[in-house]
Amino acid sequence: MNIPTFNELYEEYTETRRLKLTEGQFLAFITYYPALLVAKTDGEVDEQEWSLLQALANHLVKETVAKDADKEEIKDYQTLFFNEFQYLLDNLDRWDRKFMRVLQQLMAKQPELVESVAAVIYTLADASKGVCEKERTMIEYLRNELRIKDFCVNIKAADTPAAAQAAKQLKWQMFFSIW
Repeated sequence: MNIPTFNELYEEYTETRRLKLTEGQFLAFITYYPALLVAKTDGEVDEQEWSLLQALANHLVKETVAKDADKEEIKDYQTLFFNEFQYLLDNLDRWDRKFMRVLQQLMAKQPELVESVAAVIYTLADASKGVCEKERTMIEYLRNELRIKDFCVNIKAADTPAAAQAAKQLKWQMFFSIW
């Protein structure tokens, strides 16, 4: 399989799913993809993880939709992003390699994405009952696959203060975006 570029994946995904997303919205969306892998690691997405995925969808809207958008448009985007998370969770076999390769390319070109991706991974991994061994294994896989340095599988604040702080900040931002 050849490795798609961001633009190729954007076109393929939005055409396949018949979505009207800007490239900026799709870029933000793709950075949340590793969190889906963490959520699905133990075989099922539990209630707390679904709640957090809903909060992530709401946070995506806050990041990518115009400030002057009306409430209906905001609600439509929240639903769209959450539905796309559900779709991807059900279709990992079709999209995983493509999303991971494109995200890997993006992070190499835009190192500032690393902190965002790491924060989302940590936040989802810690969503329910702490981090289980399967999630640790998935995090290690993501760390290697995405070539994230200084990304500790242990997920303890003392071990990774920057990632823990970023995850904490993201949790608070998502919490307040729900209200």
